[in-house]
Amino acid sequence: MRYFSRKSSIILFLLLSLSLLLVACSSPKKNQPKKAHIIQILNNQNSLQQNAVYYFDNGTLTVSLTYAPFRKPNELPNEFEDSDIVKNDMKRYEKEFPNTSLNLDNFSPYFEKTIKKVTLNIDEDKKEVSLTGKDFNKSFKQSETNNNRLIDDVGIEYELKIDH
Repeated sequence: MRYFSRKSSIILFLLLSLSLLLVACSSPKKNQPKKAHIIQILNNQNSLQQNAVYYFDNGTLTVSLTYAPFRKPNELPNEFEDSDIVKNDMKRYEKEFPNTSLNLDNFSPYFEKTIKKVTLNIDEDKKEVSLTGKDFNKSFKQSETNNNRLIDDVGIEYELKIDH
């Protein structure tokens, strides 16, 4: 009888160990760096955004965005105001900063904001990088060929630099 209970204990231990190992291996690979830069490297014709830097440092995010309001040097201001690209950029900005209202009256070619209590998550299985906080939300897809190359919802490309 003693042999049977010892054998059962060993089998039970092995089954539990195997279960824990399977759970650990199947969980998504997530990485939460303490410091990182996400820097725009390529523009997209569907946005006036010309430069963007997302600097993440231990839960604090500083976002600097630069827009080129006129694609053509001789463009008239009313052409700018009627542009679908401008309206879409303002919608994207409000999506990233949900507690900020943006319209043509307060649209500026340069924005900089600092947000506290933000998390940076890198999900290697989903090939996604996200910056999330109460007052901020931005997601990027990682390139198929380079995990440090990110692409946003409009197709603007960025480089991810993780500071160690």
